[in-house]
Amino acid sequence: MVDLVVSVYAMGLIAYSLLSWMRSPQTDKARAWLGRFYDPVLGKIRAVVKQLRVGNTLLDVAPGVLLLGLMGVKRLVVYLMPRGM
Repeated sequence: MVDLVVSVYAMGLIAYSLLSWMRSPQTDKARAWLGRFYDPVLGKIRAVVKQLRVGNTLLDVAPGVLLLGLMGVKRLVVYLMPRGM
């Protein structure tokens, strides 16, 4: 169950990040809806981890940090679960 929940949340995060590269009324609506689930968490990460400057562009690494954190939490929870569950 933990694997399913974390995987669905991670896939949504990837979709949310990809939608930021596309601009249309439909993608803006989808991104706004997904933002309800991701913006509060990403905002806290962005307060700690600043954007990286690559040439003249700023790269937001917060989604990547969150994705790595999700993978780590999933591994930790699975490791701590009693065997046979």
